[in-house]
Amino acid sequence: MQHSRSIPASLLDYPQLFSPGLTLITGPSGIGKTSWCASLMAYAAQSGLTTGGISCPPQLEDGIKTGIWLVDVRTDERRLLGSHSASSGHSLRVGRWHFDPQVIDWANAILKSATECDILLIDEIGPLELTQGAGFQSGIDLLDRKQYRSAFVVIRPSLLAEAQSRWTPARVFNIIEDAHD
Repeated sequence: MQHSRSIPASLLDYPQLFSPGLTLITGPSGIGKTSWCASLMAYAAQSGLTTGGISCPPQLEDGIKTGIWLVDVRTDERRLLGSHSASSGHSLRVGRWHFDPQVIDWANAILKSATECDILLIDEIGPLELTQGAGFQSGIDLLDRKQYRSAFVVIRPSLLAEAQSRWTPARVFNIIEDAHD
């Protein structure tokens, strides 16, 4: 399925949107997957559903992504997960990013406690989790054990086939640019 960045009314009326199961959210870097998921979580909360999990919105300076926040979607508490510079505490390097292992531990604690929510969000599962066995491993465990009612997981296109093979069956929503933007 392909859907634009904002959640169109037709999708919100889609009866299986919050049905039990796993939905993988994918799309190119910078397309708005995290923003789309934030809208989805807000809609879920407005619908009376409990939400849990994590989101990783960008930290922007003058429109440039300079860091990555980690947000507890249940409480909206946020901590700086990663940045381009090796600042104090950001000792785990993946590509150009330096991550804070203490914030990763916090994320794993959030995910361990997210089993009782109606809607689980994991934004995102990436190479750190799938290829290096690090990162948000509590999220991997939740998904492997199917300890969720309805889960939405952001996955980059390069890892989609691996995610689909590991977590079958899963719906896929591909976030694309809206032609009207």
